[in-house]
Order: sequence, then structure tokens, then C-alpha cells
Amino acid sequence: MTRVKSLEICSMDKEKQCVTPPPLFPSATKIRIGGRMSYAFFRAILSSPENLKTLYIDNIQGLGQVADGIQLYHLGPMNEVGETDDEISIPMTRHAGPMRGRLHLLTNHCKKLRHLRISSVGQDDIRCKVVRVTRESALRGGCKLHRVRDTNLQSLTLEYGTEPDMPYIMPSRGVQGHEHVGRPMDRRFIQYTMPTLCRGPWPNLSTLTVHEIDSTPTQSAIHSYYFPEDPSIFAAAEEGLRRELGKEVSLVWERENNTSFYLLEVGGDHYK
Repeated sequence: MTRVKSLEICSMDKEKQCVTPPPLFPSATKIRIGGRMSYAFFRAILSSPENLKTLYIDNIQGLGQVADGIQLYHLGPMNEVGETDDEISIPMTRHAGPMRGRLHLLTNHCKKLRHLRISSVGQDDIRCKVVRVTRESALRGGCKLHRVRDTNLQSLTLEYGTEPDMPYIMPSRGVQGHEHVGRPMDRRFIQYTMPTLCRGPWPNLSTLTVHEIDSTPTQSAIHSYYFPEDPSIFAAAEEGLRRELGKEVSLVWERENNTSFYLLEVGGDHYK
């Protein structure tokens, strides 16, 4: 579809298709993409990042895979399989859930990008220890927002919505809950995203918007041992970010729960 310039697509992909499609919209300059999909499908939609001027990534949920075209089945010890990338950092083995590695496509290719919005669910529900440790280690190496820092980016929006509130379900016998203070994405924002935003430089950035950091956990999250973080931590983060960005960048910082995002259940079979 070489004549398409603007595209909005939300994929539900209930059949969990693992086919690797060819590049689909090579001339698109504005793309909004969300829903659940394979990593290969996501790359096919964003096949020509050098043409992008506006990109909205709305709570992308990746399907579980061993590699492109090979589905990851969650049976027994398969839940302990770690996540891997290939030699050029393209995602290979992935568990179902919030898509990781999606900004790799933008590295050194998005010189025309003006507007970027990334929306993610604040509670990513990663229960598997191996996957959780792998993702934390990747984040510890540096927030991937630096991949778009050298573009002509004028506006950047980061949004961390809440998952839908679900009825409380008693845990299975023998399953031990453990406390978490604050939502995982809030903690990662403070630990990994904030330093990248503060380091700069952001030569063309005029507006930075942060939505729903430190949102109140849902009742189902509280039942799962999640508790609100100390609000003074986020007040200090906001003050520090304003100071580092200076008067050249307008910072919009909102904490209210306004957006409810869907989240793939463990195993990736269906949405909550």
C-alpha cells in the first residue's frame, strides 16, 4: 500500500498469527498503532521509519514467540525461558505481554520525526521471575528514549495508564504473594526514563508531557500486594525534571487516572 500516508491500526489478533508479513506502508508519515500483535507485524507496519513525522504507540502487547513465526507455548518449564535478541538487537524470544524493544526500529532512522507518543499500562503483571529479571536488566542498561534524542523531535508524550479493575481472585494454594510499593512502570520511570530525559540534549523539543505517573493502583492490584508510592518522590522528580529541561521546554505533568489500558493475561491467551 504505497500511497497510504496516514494510518491508525489496532490489532486484536485473537488467532495469534505468527506469519511474518512484508513491509506494508512504506510511504506513511503518520502512524498510530496499538493492540496485540507479533513483533514481526509491528516491524512490518513501521517498515520505513525514515519517513515518519508522527508516531503514536498505544499500549502495544506482543505475542509470545520463540522467534519470528514460531509461537511460544507456555507449558511447564517454558515459563522459565528468558527473553533474547538477535545480533542486531531485533527481538527474538519474547513472552506475551507489553512489547519490549519496540524503539529499536527508530534508531538512526527517524530524522523527520516531530511528534512521538508512547502509552503503556502502568502495571505490566510480569509474574515470571526470569522474564522480570531479564527486562529489568535491559532497562538498567539505559532507557531507549535516547534512540530518538537526536531527531527533530518537537513533542514527546509518555503515558502510563491503569489496567482494568478485575474482581479479586484468591491465589492458588502454595502461591506466595509479595509486596510491591508503587506500580512497576512508575518505578522504572524514576530509575531509567528520568535520567535519560535529564541528560539531554533535546535540541528541538518544545513540549514534554507525562501522564498518569503515580496513579492510584486499582483494587485488584492492591489485593495483589501493590501499594502507592510515597508521593513526595514524584513531586521531587517533577521539580528536578523542570529544572533540568529549563524554560525552553514546556513540561506537562499529570497524575490523575484518566486512561484504562488492556493487558494480556499471563500466557497471552486473551485480554483482561
